[in-house]
Amino acid sequence: MKLSLRKISVKLMAFNILLLSLPMASLLYLDTYERQLLIAHENSMIQQARIMSAALSGTDIELTAENIIENLNRRVDSRIRVVDTDGRLLADSSMSPEPEIQPPLSVNLLDKISSYSSSEPVTAAQDRLLYRFAVYPINVIRKLIFPPSPDLGSGEYYSGK
Repeated sequence: MKLSLRKISVKLMAFNILLLSLPMASLLYLDTYERQLLIAHENSMIQQARIMSAALSGTDIELTAENIIENLNRRVDSRIRVVDTDGRLLADSSMSPEPEIQPPLSVNLLDKISSYSSSEPVTAAQDRLLYRFAVYPINVIRKLIFPPSPDLGSGEYYSGK
């Protein structure tokens, strides 16, 4: 009897250690996973830049860049900007017109729901008292504990505004 109880306790201890160690190991792996995703995204952006520069070589850069960005029709993962040697913005994928999306032929579900709802005005979550009450302590803690983030205002240098 004592021998079987000892085997069960060893199995339970091994199970508990495994139960605690697997989530800890997965949390430690997140850093590696994030680094791999960042490298993959950077490599993708480098390849997009190489393709764009190859497409623009030996042509009227401004006209060709606008045509390429227009033909992409917002099907890219990142923002594409074409800048000349003087730093003048020639083309920008965020300034291209929005693609036209055709509404479905069937009646929109949101239209059906709105016809049944009351005429109460819809307010944003940030305007509600409960949201403000819950977020205020979090913002105070964030300002006290975490270091300030660097100003990234230079990202809109070529925005043309």
